[in-house]
Amino acid sequence: DLKNGIYNYERDVFPWLYEAHVYYLKDWNYVRAKLLDKQCSGKTLTAQEQVLRGHFPLLPKGKYPVTVNYVLPNGKVSSSTTFDFRNEF
Repeated sequence: DLKNGIYNYERDVFPWLYEAHVYYLKDWNYVRAKLLDKQCSGKTLTAQEQVLRGHFPLLPKGKYPVTVNYVLPNGKVSSSTTFDFRNEF
């Protein structure tokens, strides 16, 4: 939206600047390790689990809604908002 003069740092830069994909990949690898443990113990993987045994997918271009909560020290959520992050890559 820069060509239209519309720019939002939190939406357009923040999640990609801080390499959100790296954290998704770490989660993906954690789940894959659990599935490997399951498979090695002789259990059968479901169809959904078989898909997760494949390659890590690139995050497709698009909008990603993310809810951010402000949590007080006592664990109570005092406020919440949703950001629509966009991956333009």
